[in-house]
This record gives sequence, C-alpha cells and structure tokens, in this order.
Amino acid sequence: MRYALLIPILLYFCSCSRNNSTQLSDTTPVYLADINANYSGIKVVYFENGQKMAETSYKNGKLDGRSILWLPNGQKKAETKYKDGTKDEAYSSWFNNGKKKSEGRYKDGKRYGRWVWWNEKGEVTYELCYSDC
Repeated sequence: MRYALLIPILLYFCSCSRNNSTQLSDTTPVYLADINANYSGIKVVYFENGQKMAETSYKNGKLDGRSILWLPNGQKKAETKYKDGTKDEAYSSWFNNGKKKSEGRYKDGKRYGRWVWWNEKGEVTYELCYSDC
C-alpha cells in the first residue's frame, strides 16, 4: 500500500519528455558544459528553424579540429581550426551577404601572420601583420 502513491509519481516523471535542445540565436555563444571530459567526436547544434548553427570537433573533451558556425539562413558565419582546445591554423569569417569579412591564422591561440578585413562591399578595409609576415 505504501507504494501505491509512489508508482503514479514515478510514471509521471518518467513519461515527461526532456527537451535537450538548446535554443540559441546567432549571437549566443555555444558553451561546453554538456561535453564531458572524455568526449571525442562531432557536436552539431541547430537553430529552431532546423538549420545548422555550429559543427565542432572534440578530442578528449576539448575542441580539436574544424569548427564551423552558420547563420539561421544557412550562410556560413565563421570557420576555424582548434588544436587541444586552442584556436590554431586558418580562420575565416563572412558577412550576412556571403562576402568575406576577415581572414587570418592562429598559432597557439594567438593571431599570427597577415590578417585581412573587408567591408560588406568586398573592399579591403585594413590589414595587420601580427608576426612573421
């Protein structure tokens, strides 16, 4: 008899659907709280409209490999590579109209070499040399 009340409560909690989807906007950062320390593989996050928001590679719980961000309309927003949790190698970003916004490289998480920025018309607005240009 003691368990008669417990069974409906357990059934209620077990039958509730858990919504694990993250509702993010194109300006919301993606946090790593749901990646455990040993996870290796690809994490994909979607906008509410079903378009991909982010696709990131992990190795042992750290960003490692290619990372791509998109806008809700499917246009690529940024692409970079990570090594052991730190930005490393090529980086590119784009405006909403699809034109290149910036391009450069990272080395051990810091900007490295020649970086170029464009305006929305596709004209170079400035260039910087961080090292070894």
